[in-house]
Amino acid sequence: MYKSTTFEDTVNKQNEIRALIREGKDEAAVDLFYEANPDRNDGHTSISDEAKFLTIYDKCRSLSAKGEDGEITAIQAILKGILYGHKTDDMGPDIWRSPFGRDPIVDWGESFYPGDSSDIELVFDFLVELKLLFEVHPETFDKPQYYFSYEPEFLMELENGEELVKIYKEDFGFPDLCKQLPVWYTAGICMSSANDSICTCIGTSCAHFKDGSEECFHDIKFNPLLVESYRKNPQPGRKLKPTESDVFIGLPRDK
Repeated sequence: MYKSTTFEDTVNKQNEIRALIREGKDEAAVDLFYEANPDRNDGHTSISDEAKFLTIYDKCRSLSAKGEDGEITAIQAILKGILYGHKTDDMGPDIWRSPFGRDPIVDWGESFYPGDSSDIELVFDFLVELKLLFEVHPETFDKPQYYFSYEPEFLMELENGEELVKIYKEDFGFPDLCKQLPVWYTAGICMSSANDSICTCIGTSCAHFKDGSEECFHDIKFNPLLVESYRKNPQPGRKLKPTESDVFIGLPRDK
């Protein structure tokens, strides 16, 4: 949103502009925007978009409910669901073996949240907006599929955040995988018996899709229109295998 000389300057400008927006001083926010970005001419549009974002942001931050285990925010609840699965599964923190659709992610979050289910649905949309949950291979599957970014700042939302950040960094390599394998941050991860290595989800290059299957190894349905089209006009050649750049090095499979 801003063109600034340093990261600290950018953060300060962002905080100042957001403070003005929250005070209802949109024109002052526009002026500050142009001060930070003199070569742009979309100040009013940018501030309007930022105001809409802040409305959702503040709303999500305010959502919480009290149950048998005490008070929990909707953000904490969906984060627990993402890391631990359904509450009744009683599992430790792990990484996703594949992308997931909206319904199971929301269901996991709701299992930890004693409040209204609409709170979790709103937070889900918010996490997608922030790219903390990102869609992998749009239009490849029957329904949108998402993967989680494991951002340390977000993990810190939980009381054991510091421990979680350490676990995901030392045991699983997050978020440093961006350096080893940048494409994971858009393609997500796939662990299946279909290949010998841990790799990114490769969408229509998947062996199951190449075989004309309606689902991948993880029972995720492909877009039926793509399946039908491929069956009518299969691409020549053998099934594609993950390339060396698609393989995670040193990520333990038994975690």
